[in-house]
Amino acid sequence: MKRKREIEEAVNRYKNKFNEFENRLNGEKEKFPHTLRRQGISRLEEIGFPTLKTEEWKYTNILPIIKTNFEPVTWKSKANFDLSKKFLTDSDFDGIIFYNGTFQENYSTLSDLPEGTIVDSLQNAVEKYPDLVQKHLGKYLKIDSGFDAINSAYLKDGVFLYLPKNAVIKKPLQILFYTDYKNGMVTYRNLIVTEDNSDAKIILNHTGENEKKYFISSVNEISVGENSSLKLYSLQSESESAYHIGKSEVKIKNSGTFKHYSFSFGSKIARNDIAAHLDGENINCNLYGLYLGKGKQHIDNHTFINHSKPNSFSEELYKGILEDESHGVFAGKILVSPDAQKTNAYQSNKNVLLSDSATVDTKPQLEIYADDVKCSHGATVGRLDKDQFFYIISRGIPKNIARSMLIKAFTNDVLTKVEIEKLRELLNQTIFQYLQGV
Repeated sequence: MKRKREIEEAVNRYKNKFNEFENRLNGEKEKFPHTLRRQGISRLEEIGFPTLKTEEWKYTNILPIIKTNFEPVTWKSKANFDLSKKFLTDSDFDGIIFYNGTFQENYSTLSDLPEGTIVDSLQNAVEKYPDLVQKHLGKYLKIDSGFDAINSAYLKDGVFLYLPKNAVIKKPLQILFYTDYKNGMVTYRNLIVTEDNSDAKIILNHTGENEKKYFISSVNEISVGENSSLKLYSLQSESESAYHIGKSEVKIKNSGTFKHYSFSFGSKIARNDIAAHLDGENINCNLYGLYLGKGKQHIDNHTFINHSKPNSFSEELYKGILEDESHGVFAGKILVSPDAQKTNAYQSNKNVLLSDSATVDTKPQLEIYADDVKCSHGATVGRLDKDQFFYIISRGIPKNIARSMLIKAFTNDVLTKVEIEKLRELLNQTIFQYLQGV
């Protein structure tokens, strides 16, 4: 009863803040996102927040998030320090920055974009390209939880990326979302649309000032055109006092390639959902993930791959390293419909526990309704290999270095999938810093 009352109080709190939020948006009620916001707040009232009895959320206690009175951030923030130092600064990259939910146009570095390509804030795109945005915004997200509903109800800004037919972005495009607003709630809705025969590499980097408590709600709506390639790198290294709830809904058309890389290092509670809908034949979909937990961090990864047509391939590989009293979750589901003959689908989740108090819940699933398929899944949870450890130290290598070597080797088959060399170096450096702490 107490939990039910706390959830009802949270729903009412977000309902009460809603009208004030919209009034601060200076007349945006006349634009079509207003309809999505109204749908979001109505859906929140209808379904509420998930509980531990909700199957998809049974391993994650959300009460610390919904009991906190986070203030929706509506006013524009201007950074008074050099945010460009917070991510990869190099002539080999283009990028844009959001600070506490506000697009920082003065930090944008965009060059050599193909004709017709759009890289802008969603708020600007609603003004400049209303028909194009309206065609896609809100068309891919399924509001399955109260957090999805909040993201729609408090929809404000995010990145809008549009690639026309035959467009190839040569440089990786990085988008930095930096937060240091104490007790603020920042919602991002990122819309990425690639038309036929296009190609792009995108880095979404969520980070923030350490020790600051805030709440990030981030949703990616993605459409991958026929014979197009999209490689999306999602990095999450929020403040260890913050909360991060992220979701990606992806629709992939015939002969499309979609690769998603998820790296979770920060947040007190982090939830990463991705649903990939293979809406065509000859599709290649790859989901890779690496999560590092320490202290009392909770990192929850949920994946869903929907094979609805024949002759497609999917591969998932998620790995977790958990120290102290941290808790990891992996729940992955592959659905193969009756029409999806000749499907190849593979799923693997492997975890290493570095302390007796670290825990992990893993639940790989296959749901197959076709008979001519090759599908497999598996999960492991264990300690570092003692034989390998003693072999290394017997060669005169100190124990702490031997331990680091084994952990680094464990992460290697995920990191080698990263196709951007300088990003791979950054990830290696992050893992090295993590290992110094454990």
